Amino acid sequence: MKVLSLFAGGGLWDHGFTCSGYAEIDTAIEHSEMAMLNHQANYHHSTETQYKLDSVNAVLRRILTGDEPIKHMDCLIAGCPCQGFSGLNRHPDSEGSLRNCSLLATTLSWIETFMPAYAIIENLPRMMENRSPNEGKQAVCHLVALGYQVRTKVCEVAKFDGASKRKRLIIIAAAPGAVLPVSIDETSDPRACAVTMADLPPVHNDVTINILDPYHVPISRLKVSLQDEVSLRNVVQRIPTSPSGMSLSKAYYHGHLTPSQNKWFRTLNDNHQAKNSSRYRRIDPDKPFPTICTKIAPDSSANGEMMHPFEHRTISLREAMRAMDLPKNFLLIGTVAQQYGVLGNGVPYSLGAMLGRVVGKCWRATLGRGAGPPASTRNKESQTSVQLGLSVTVPNIAPRRHKRAIVLDEEDEKSDGNVSSTSDVVFLEAKPVKKNRLE
Repeated sequence: MKVLSLFAGGGLWDHGFTCSGYAEIDTAIEHSEMAMLNHQANYHHSTETQYKLDSVNAVLRRILTGDEPIKHMDCLIAGCPCQGFSGLNRHPDSEGSLRNCSLLATTLSWIETFMPAYAIIENLPRMMENRSPNEGKQAVCHLVALGYQVRTKVCEVAKFDGASKRKRLIIIAAAPGAVLPVSIDETSDPRACAVTMADLPPVHNDVTINILDPYHVPISRLKVSLQDEVSLRNVVQRIPTSPSGMSLSKAYYHGHLTPSQNKWFRTLNDNHQAKNSSRYRRIDPDKPFPTICTKIAPDSSANGEMMHPFEHRTISLREAMRAMDLPKNFLLIGTVAQQYGVLGNGVPYSLGAMLGRVVGKCWRATLGRGAGPPASTRNKESQTSVQLGLSVTVPNIAPRRHKRAIVLDEEDEKSDGNVSSTSDVVFLEAKPVKKNRLE
């Protein structure tokens, strides 16, 4: 199955999606050179992968104007930038945030241009929550209008053999005639982070070079702040390791800080002094890892849960890689901040691998439906969605569909199988409404 990867990033999703052997990345598009170098350093499933260091908007423009040819793709995967949908974004209405949100529309334009047999969109669950306008629901409606079968699900990575509490919205679209996954079943119970990093040796706060494991160094050193006249490493040492989940504010309100540290704490703003602040919070060892974000900010009141459960330091880059379920041979390129950014922008490896298996099995079942010689004599290597007529054909005149389609959500259909034997789109007989075209 040939895959077109938009917003390819460091290749975490692509690497996981193709590890089962059902698919290979034909073209990967990414605008960040450092992220693309990470992708190229790790993706070895195909030697013919074409990399395009450019904006998805610019590449699509060249295709639509005829400067580049339209290649046949069996599957399109897109992890649209999520900053515009993030609850941590303090400026959701800024130009940059709105531009990020608009890339979802760009993704739909790619799907409408290539009409692949399968399309998978990944983003934050907030994109589908009750908000106006609701971009996620509009995207689903657009896919249905194109004739696709659509299924949506919010996946918590820890319930799919993952190590983090990260939640992602997955939208899977299948062309008419292609098998749509009946469900995306949870495969495991949440795994405690203490189990995930149990075999890693202790690391001190001041370790900057680790010959045995270059990635196993703290992502941020705790230093002495001359301006605030406080030693952050001494402050963290005063944050107890038990009970679990202790933070700077909890240490203050429980009386664990020294008088000078108490005086410094009272100079912080109200958010940092709040009892529920996550500033310098220790990760709960009995729960999965928290979400790995793009910026290293242990002093953040909203995203500061980055302290080791038992050691007086931030988590290491290796531990962050474990949280993203990356294999040991996965390479990261760039500074520590750049490497951490690649992790924060990526899709956890276990989630990508699960999606690759689910869609791959449906793809194989779809190939089995095609006319031709019996399965025992059929050359499966040469079968494509073009030969089976799986690409969506859209008339050049409006309206595009003479029947209205309804999306079945996963809760609407209870089934124990992994693939659906029939289409999940119900077509209602309805006459199209003629509208005057704008000049």
